[in-house]
Amino acid sequence: MKRETFRYYQVVATNKVMVIDSHDVVVFITYNQFGEIEGINFHYGVEVMDENFKTPCPHVTEIFKRVSSEFSSHKDKSEKKRILLAIKLFTNAFIVGAL
Repeated sequence: MKRETFRYYQVVATNKVMVIDSHDVVVFITYNQFGEIEGINFHYGVEVMDENFKTPCPHVTEIFKRVSSEFSSHKDKSEKKRILLAIKLFTNAFIVGAL
C-alpha cells in the first residue's frame, strides 16, 4: 500500500480598509496568503465605517477579477483604479440599473 503524504499550509487572509475620500467610498479588501485580492466589498460615505461590509461581495470580487484578468485592457492599471472601476461597474449594473 502506498503511503500518502500531506502538506499543510497556513492560510492567512489579511484584511485592509481603504478610504477613498475623493470618491466618498470605503473599500474592504481581503487578501489571500499570496497577497492576491480574494474579496472586495464597499459602501459609500466615509463619515461612518460600517463593519457589516467586511464580508466580501462575490459580485464586486468577480468584476474586479475580470477587470484584472490578462485579457482586460485595464490589467496594467493600479490596484486602486481597478477596484474603483469594479465598484463603478457594480453600482451601474446592480444599484443604478435597478432603479
